[in-house]
Amino acid sequence: SLLPKKLPPRSEMDDPGPASARYIERALKAIQDDKDAARDVETYSKKLSEARKAQHAAGYDLIIACGFTDVARMWAFLAAPDERRVTHGSIKKFVAHVETSLDGNNGVLTTFERNVKYFWKLLEKHGQKIYAGAGFQPEDFVKDCWSKLRGNSHVAERRVLEFVLSADFEAAFLKELEAQNKAVYKLYDEAIGKAPYVPKAKAATRRPKKAAPAPAETTEAAETTPPKAKAPARRARRRGRRREDDDDDNF
Repeated sequence: SLLPKKLPPRSEMDDPGPASARYIERALKAIQDDKDAARDVETYSKKLSEARKAQHAAGYDLIIACGFTDVARMWAFLAAPDERRVTHGSIKKFVAHVETSLDGNNGVLTTFERNVKYFWKLLEKHGQKIYAGAGFQPEDFVKDCWSKLRGNSHVAERRVLEFVLSADFEAAFLKELEAQNKAVYKLYDEAIGKAPYVPKAKAATRRPKKAAPAPAETTEAAETTPPKAKAPARRARRRGRRREDDDDDNF
């Protein structure tokens, strides 16, 4: 039944004024609570948006700083490739050489290496407005297109390094990254053509149905041969017969 199990007191039914006042007061409180909750959602949404922008900005600054570190490494390496191949042969070796406190800290050194990769790839992808006017092509910023010196890592041409170290480069490149308004790793995935991650929907789990028994195989002989007749039941032996035969022998 949809009727309430316990009705309000008779006095409230005869005079609903007090009860209505309580309901109105409750409704007004709910309205205020709803407004407060909506305000909190808006506040937290703004804070979340600001936090994401701050995170994006930190990521952009990180790859630019790591990129400049790699440019400084290659610049020094080109000056003396034989003497500096051990200390400047890769970004990990160079960072560990310059900052001895990080020597052996593979986690931090790997972060440098990863963000250097991000820097050059995003520069190739989103820096065309910057370097097109300077006479550069996208392949000028591709590591695999650089030459190898003394068997060490690829090294960009000096003119590429000079371009990155120019006065206006950082602000212009940062402006291009900020226009994307995405995290660094997402920009990198897009640049290499990686499909965005889409979570798979969980399949509904159903109890498997019990398989029906397979029909018995039949052959042509079984279909044409009549079934064998059952043998007649064996007659039960009468136990009293033996005693009568014994009596006849004694007579």
